[in-house]
Amino acid sequence: MSSDLPGISVVVPTWSRSRHVAELLTSLGAAAERFTGPSEILIVDDSDPEEAASIQRLCVRHGARYLRGTASVRLKRNLGIEQALHPVVLFVDSDCRATPDLFWQHARIHAEGDGAVAGVAGVTEFVGRESWMWGVIQRTQFLNAFSFARRMEQVPWATCSNTSLRRDVLQELGGFDTGFPFRLGGDDLDLGLRVRDAGYRIRSNPEAEVHHARDTWDSFTAVFQRALRWGQMDVHVFFRKHRDRVAFGMPKLSQVFLLLLLAALALAMLTASVWPLVLPFVWGALTLLLQAGATVAARRAPLRSLPQELAADLLGLAFELGTLFEGIRRRELSVLWKTVRRGPVLPGFEQQEWILQAWSMWTAAALVLLLSGAWPQ
Repeated sequence: MSSDLPGISVVVPTWSRSRHVAELLTSLGAAAERFTGPSEILIVDDSDPEEAASIQRLCVRHGARYLRGTASVRLKRNLGIEQALHPVVLFVDSDCRATPDLFWQHARIHAEGDGAVAGVAGVTEFVGRESWMWGVIQRTQFLNAFSFARRMEQVPWATCSNTSLRRDVLQELGGFDTGFPFRLGGDDLDLGLRVRDAGYRIRSNPEAEVHHARDTWDSFTAVFQRALRWGQMDVHVFFRKHRDRVAFGMPKLSQVFLLLLLAALALAMLTASVWPLVLPFVWGALTLLLQAGATVAARRAPLRSLPQELAADLLGLAFELGTLFEGIRRRELSVLWKTVRRGPVLPGFEQQEWILQAWSMWTAAALVLLLSGAWPQ
């Protein structure tokens, strides 16, 4: 069996993360020693000169190939695909650490698979200090994709923190789509959908595991900006490219807020008063507070977790607003009434979350009407 294992080229895009790269290269070296097939490591970097020199020294020390890339993560990964020597390309993020059996666990699924198996999705386990912010992240849906392989035999797409794909399939599909805006975001999602649309499968292997550092998720501002960008990328990935996965759906908080804001603007013009413009913002704040409180109660969590739940809801709202305003900016106005059909990728509590949000929106509307004296004329 070992002689039939395909060779693996590990592609790691990075920028100014020499500390994480050092830990990653050490772990990848251990995985390469355990692996009986051929392997190589390609670090694609665009750091500033001092940091780049440090990463180059690390590559020399660990026998990795250093490639100079651009700021675009997609272009970095495409450069890695182009330069790869082996038939399987394993994508790993620079703030991860490989487990000793990582190469073998990916290679054996590729060796066992038929021609329709294009890739293998592993599990990304987060490790490190559990900060207050990490408690917020755990209450969002942003971590779901990192554990798809534990819930499904095959996945519709997988994060590039721990996913391998056949190089010939990557070349057939043209690699990552470099036509998207922003330097990263949505590219792994789009590639996974294109792999499936081309008739291939991405199999799961929960035994293929990497450990992702929590400290790169430790800033609310940074994660808020990521959520906005991920929401914006939904417009480009789904509403503009994979349109078959967009359909009418239940109204979201951001969509209802915009509708109320437009109605309030019209009322303010008719009444020559700014008071109506305040009401949508009061409604939105009440909805978020009620939703957070209802979620805490439904989960029977302690009351002290309310601020974290509220912060998590704000991150979810950032994602929605990113989609809404990017859609309007790009004149994809269907974002106002349609939603993405993501398939069986979210846990069962998604429906419960929608019920809690709908209840919160209606209750907040009733409270606003009551507090405003049934809307001033």
